[in-house]
Amino acid sequence: MYEPVLPNRCDFLKPKHWDPPPVGWVMMNVDAALFPKTNRMGLGIVSRNHRGKFLAACRQGFDKITNPELAEAIAFRQAILFASRLPYKQVIIATDCLSLIKKLRSKAIDRSFTGSITQDINKAASASSVVFSFIYVNRWCNEVAHVLTRSVNRLSQSVWCYVPPEFLRSSLL
Repeated sequence: MYEPVLPNRCDFLKPKHWDPPPVGWVMMNVDAALFPKTNRMGLGIVSRNHRGKFLAACRQGFDKITNPELAEAIAFRQAILFASRLPYKQVIIATDCLSLIKKLRSKAIDRSFTGSITQDINKAASASSVVFSFIYVNRWCNEVAHVLTRSVNRLSQSVWCYVPPEFLRSSLL
C-alpha cells in the first residue's frame, strides 16, 4: 500500500540534520551516485526507527548507468524491494531527488528515462503489505545514505542489520 501524504520531515527551513520518523514508522534514506570514470552507479539505503536507532543498510553497484535521475530511480526501487524483505509495517522512503518525488506523485504518464522505473516503484509499493510514504529531504538530511553510496567500490552488494559498518557510525550521530 502506498501512502504519499506525510509531510516532508526535513526541508530548507528546518535545521540541516536528519529528523526521525513518527513513532511506528521506519525511515529509509536512499541515495545514488554516478562514478563516470568507471561508467557505473552506486546506491545506498539506510533505515532507522523513530529513536534514530540504526536498523539496516544496503549498498550496491550497477554497471552502465550514467543518467543521474535514472540512478536515483533505480536506488529508490531497490529501497522498496529492500523494505519489503524486512519486518517493517510502515516505511518512509526519503530521497534528495525532488524531480523523482514529483514523478512518483504525478498522475501523468512519464515518458522519460525513468518512466518505467517510476511505474515499477508505484506498482511494487501498491502491491506490498508495507505502507509506504515517499518524501523529499534536502541533501544534509540524506547525508548518511550519501556516505554509504560513495563507499560503493565494485558491482557487489553489502547488507548490514542492527550493527552499522564502522565507516558509517560517525555519520549516524
